[in-house]
Amino acid sequence: MTGPQNLFRGMILALRGDADWRRHFNLRRDGLQWGLAAMIAMIPLYGIMIYAAQVNNDASSQINPALGLIFIAIYIFSFALFAYGTAFFLNQTDDFRPWLIVRSFIAVSLAAIMALLFVLFLIGILPFFIGYWAALVMFIALLLIDIRLAQTVLGQQWMSSVFIGIGVHITALLLLLGALASVAY
Repeated sequence: MTGPQNLFRGMILALRGDADWRRHFNLRRDGLQWGLAAMIAMIPLYGIMIYAAQVNNDASSQINPALGLIFIAIYIFSFALFAYGTAFFLNQTDDFRPWLIVRSFIAVSLAAIMALLFVLFLIGILPFFIGYWAALVMFIALLLIDIRLAQTVLGQQWMSSVFIGIGVHITALLLLLGALASVAY
């Protein structure tokens, strides 16, 4: 089992493009389970962010929490769908597992930081706008991270990495908007 310091070092090395990043992650089949567990761990973290936004807008009683969790799960797991489709299309299915594992641990780390900021808002230490802007910056950082991981993990050129990174986020947002539209009417 890898420790948090080892995982953090592996994430940094993967973003730098250092080939040594692979030894910091369990990239075997059971490592995929840990990557999926990291994605599941993001669901309550995003739930905290949504709850903080509802509290800030005095709308906490207007949304069914179970429905909110379903929407969050659709948003989070859309990466796995897109990543598998991309790896299959590029004939790089061997790279699917490392890509999912590394990206999941990076995304859950960013989600934990964002959730912490919103918890500080909920307990009255931090104003909402600081958490909001930090979350927006981290969302954009995740887009840049997806572009970089397409380069370092998938070995893609710059332009195709940009399209892959943007595709990850467009897929997630389209699925989320589709889910929201299905209950809005």
